[in-house]
Amino acid sequence: MKNTESLRSCLNLWLVDFKEEEDFKHKDIEVSVRAKHGYPSPKIIVKRKFLFVDEVKKFEEVKEELANRIAGYIKRTFKDKHSQTAFLFLQSKELLATLKTRLEDEGYSCLVATADSRKSQDRINQGNEDIILSTSALSRGIDLSRPHKPINKIYAIIMDFGIESNLVEMIQAISRARGDEETEKNPKELHLVYPIHPQWDSLIERILEYEPKADEQILRLMITKHTLNQKLLLDKVVFGIVEQFVKGGKEKVLVPLPTQYATRYIPNEVANIEGFLSFLENIIPFVEDKEKKEKVEKLYNTLLSAIFVSAVQIDFKKEFEYYHPYILFEKQQVRYFFENEKRGKIKKLFEELKEILEDHNQDKTNELKSFIEGGLHSTSENMPTIIPVYALVLTEHFLREKEQVNFKIRGRIGRGRADTLMGSVEPTTYCFVGTLKEYACVPLGEDYPYKEVLSGRFAKFPINL
Repeated sequence: MKNTESLRSCLNLWLVDFKEEEDFKHKDIEVSVRAKHGYPSPKIIVKRKFLFVDEVKKFEEVKEELANRIAGYIKRTFKDKHSQTAFLFLQSKELLATLKTRLEDEGYSCLVATADSRKSQDRINQGNEDIILSTSALSRGIDLSRPHKPINKIYAIIMDFGIESNLVEMIQAISRARGDEETEKNPKELHLVYPIHPQWDSLIERILEYEPKADEQILRLMITKHTLNQKLLLDKVVFGIVEQFVKGGKEKVLVPLPTQYATRYIPNEVANIEGFLSFLENIIPFVEDKEKKEKVEKLYNTLLSAIFVSAVQIDFKKEFEYYHPYILFEKQQVRYFFENEKRGKIKKLFEELKEILEDHNQDKTNELKSFIEGGLHSTSENMPTIIPVYALVLTEHFLREKEQVNFKIRGRIGRGRADTLMGSVEPTTYCFVGTLKEYACVPLGEDYPYKEVLSGRFAKFPINL
């Protein structure tokens, strides 16, 4: 294998020999691999668009401006909405929601795809929406067959963040616009859309602090040139991989590898909570009755607001490691509990919505039912946990008895972007001084090498199989 030039030191590309099939043995296990190379379409027409986002004063305005620019581009290029469907891939749920609103303002009917609801799949196959929108997580497991209004246009919005894993997800998303004969016999029009954000004045100011004599205009031009070169390199890589969809496998093929590491399954009751909370969140757009939809939202918000997480009985005599600004304890006692006054409200809402939830996904509904009927009990488990330094300082030195400070746990954390348990639904953690001192904490899943991920090791060195 030969490692090619990397993008921002985070995209791993490998030039490998292509084989349609191979049989081998791994740890006494017979393995048979078959690869289907190519794409079920006679032709792919690739169009590129570099979207220069206008300068805005506030960071929050970037999302609005970008959604407006993307919607404007789609309006100019997707005019045959009565006879075909467009599929749009964007790896940001927040921006996806904003973009859906903008597209609807422009007269397009939209559907956000999710694998959590049977009704979502029915709407994809039988509906007449003009545009199907999806992130990689929402689109897993769905079938995009729609012969009466085939998916012939694909818009891939290629963001700057998470290039390494998102490029792989984007390629997979492109290949999902397939299935029925009508879809596969038509040429595909693929739009690769690259947002280019304005330079922030704060960046220029930080550079000028170190080089006060530098010419600001020349500095801005140099940064702009560097940004454009990165985008052109990224486009070259993406186009090269897409080109291989149409061609048959030859001697060498270019393969993008995401950050990856060996994992193992470890049952964790807490992780199950994240699954059914995501289920409730994803089916909300498909509940047609307005009153019922509001109740599903209320059930989701009530469940989430009732969950609290904290670390107790921290013992610095035990082994710990420091990953600035976090302290990692590998077997730390973590408490998950629910507000007592919300238990009755959760049970009542579930009973009112049970039939609707089952109509969307029987298995997920049963998981939620078992959890609720189990009494919404509090639990305490020893698990790998990182505790921010400020949480220690607050609890030990600032808070008085019975005082509490709350925080939200979000997504991924640390230099290597380690997975946080329940991070996608953002539960509350807190510092509190009571009978026991409690510390805001971020529990980690333990089915992967979290220490190496926290350190950033896997940002550059994924495992090779």
